Amino acid sequence: MALAQLANPSTSSGEARRAPRMRTRIPIVVDLKGRTDRGTVRDLSTSGMCLDLEHTFFGQRGCLVSIISTELGNIDAVVRWVKGSRIGVSFVSSSAAAAQVRAYHRFYHRK
Repeated sequence: MALAQLANPSTSSGEARRAPRMRTRIPIVVDLKGRTDRGTVRDLSTSGMCLDLEHTFFGQRGCLVSIISTELGNIDAVVRWVKGSRIGVSFVSSSAAAAQVRAYHRFYHRK
């Protein structure tokens, strides 16, 4: 999938979630062109995540961000929606990000 397609969300009414979500409380830092804000991953899947930030998000829909986390590593993502300090993102490189999320599940959620 081209980066341009990732940066421009679908205009169809209602985007279906493809991957199941898992509720989490993972601490993260979001970096948008050198400006950072701390936050928490509220839910996580192999295709994206919902983030709660400490401050109102300073970017907009379609912008590229880096998510930095001790547990997940560094993940590049595209902002899909913004509601104040809560944002939803989808992963830019889904195969690498999906592998990082699976590794997180194996390491932190073994049964």
